[in-house]
Amino acid sequence: MLRVHGYHKYLVLALASIMTMGMALSYLYSMNHFNLLLSATRALDYASFKQMERYTPSRAADRRNWVNVYFVKLSWFWNTLCTVVVAVSLSNTVTWKRLSRFALRWALATCAWFAMSQWFFGASFLERMHVASGAQCLANSVRVSDKLCRTRQRLTADSHPQLFDSFEPGFSTTHKSIHAGWHGGMDISGHTFVLTLSILYLAELVVPCMTQRAIASMPRGPMRCLKTFSLYGTLSLMVLWAFMLFTTSIYYHTTQEKIVAFLCALAVWICLPKEPIS
Repeated sequence: MLRVHGYHKYLVLALASIMTMGMALSYLYSMNHFNLLLSATRALDYASFKQMERYTPSRAADRRNWVNVYFVKLSWFWNTLCTVVVAVSLSNTVTWKRLSRFALRWALATCAWFAMSQWFFGASFLERMHVASGAQCLANSVRVSDKLCRTRQRLTADSHPQLFDSFEPGFSTTHKSIHAGWHGGMDISGHTFVLTLSILYLAELVVPCMTQRAIASMPRGPMRCLKTFSLYGTLSLMVLWAFMLFTTSIYYHTTQEKIVAFLCALAVWICLPKEPIS
């Protein structure tokens, strides 16, 4: 079940090439400099951070762009939706053994995604690595609880009066609320991790369905339409994830943080059950 096929190697090579091109552009033209500075400024000087947010160099470099907010941030929802639609479209033509492999692969990948980026007995695994490498949670240069960075809780003068009293006079007048931010350490790229894992995971859904034998056995009627829609929809999502992986490689994080995230995604994927090719 864990056997790696030829197309897997080409896919991993393609993803590595996408990241290499993005990181080369980032290094040559310092295209990640703005977001690295923005992250540091958020923790050290919140007023300057809010000013910088207004002048992002491009939409792709803006974390608030709609693709990031509605797709990448919800990536596992979209991956799960594709899994369900593909499984339903194949339910009349594949064995229960294959469908159970779909379910097992989704469950393992979901647990890995959740533990790495959401929760691992408290903080996520990526956050634990960030803190272990020296990161501190700061609110306008004041050390605060790591939980405030993890939950992205809004801090106000009413909820945290002692914190706001430590700021310069007049700060609470111009900034009714602030957020804490991480400073220092190695911030392993969660986007790189989830996008890489998503592409490799979705490939297991569509590639085995695109062989000559699979195409010849496609049923007629509505189920054929559903299967075609599910495959093209999943391929489209993979293209979007690849594009966002490229932009992440250009505009965000250091080279080391992206490479480590990519390797973490590969480590998770290699442990997932693979579909046989017939």
